[in-house]
Amino acid sequence: MTNLTSSAGGTTTTTRSITATAAPNADVPNVAFKVEHVMTPDICSSGRLGSFRSGLESRWKVARAIYPYMACIAMAYCVTLSLYPGIESEIISCNLGTWMPVLLMFTFNASDVVGKLLAAVPYGWSRRQLILMSGLRALLVPLILLCCSPREQPVIAGEAAAFIFTAALGITNGLAGSLPMMLAPDKVSATLREVTGNMMTLSYNIGLTAGSLVGYVFDAMLGPQLPNPCPQYPFVPPKPNQPPTGGINGSHPVAGSGGISSASTSTTVATTLLTTLTVAILRSTAAPEATTTSGSIMPLTTPTTSFTTLRSGMEGIGTMAPTGAPSPPLDGAQQLATVAATLLYNATSSLLDTGSSQD
Repeated sequence: MTNLTSSAGGTTTTTRSITATAAPNADVPNVAFKVEHVMTPDICSSGRLGSFRSGLESRWKVARAIYPYMACIAMAYCVTLSLYPGIESEIISCNLGTWMPVLLMFTFNASDVVGKLLAAVPYGWSRRQLILMSGLRALLVPLILLCCSPREQPVIAGEAAAFIFTAALGITNGLAGSLPMMLAPDKVSATLREVTGNMMTLSYNIGLTAGSLVGYVFDAMLGPQLPNPCPQYPFVPPKPNQPPTGGINGSHPVAGSGGISSASTSTTVATTLLTTLTVAILRSTAAPEATTTSGSIMPLTTPTTSFTTLRSGMEGIGTMAPTGAPSPPLDGAQQLATVAATLLYNATSSLLDTGSSQD
């Protein structure tokens, strides 16, 4: 709409409104405008296919110029996400308990901030230096894995090593994650910096995705978590043929049907050892011709009988082999085994009576 006004001296002013409309069949180009079209108007082309092709060409041109920075940031975040926070939270400390994962995450985040601040320090970082730093960060993967693998006895035990490796992971993450983003746009023309940021973000997301998948693989390699990871620390493997320390229950042949609960762990362990030795000796000496052995062991059912048998066994030691009169080897061995079994059985009975009296 256009307003036309004419005026003259002594005459009336006339205003006319004229509306101009475009023809309905006017030719309007069908163009898809994007960010790179605004930045570089010369690549604007009509049609969706032409726009897609021009976008690929511009991105390929940028990728050839900044591919070292793209690889650097992708490797950096792949290593970081493969270890943090999944594997870091699997590191166990029996001294710090549940605070260990919290302190490790705090260490990583604080170190990451320090790394980002160091990235702002003026220094002429080259492409080779950035790629070398991102590649060397892969050495932290086996080191941190050894801090929690195997779960029963980690190869690298203790809290100090875990905190040192976590701090190194955080500082290098801040450097390798910030420097490529800062330096890549300077390697292209001003009209392609917007596309450069687009490509760097793509590399960043690829690194995050790959690192997350690798983290799941590492977690599967570690296996299920232990129900009680801290029975004692540092880990001491159990001795072979070590009896259980849970005490004697009702299923034990000596304990009886009611079960025995000891007042102290040492008494329980000693009782179990003595009972096991007694049963083993009795089984080894139980033969059809050893009727004397069976007759001397069976009546031991009360403390009085136990002490009587102990006294008779001690007297038998003195008369078993007189001085100057050799005894048969087989009978002497059976008598010695009988006396040893009697002594062990009497000690076991005394311990059992002591434990039951304390209950």
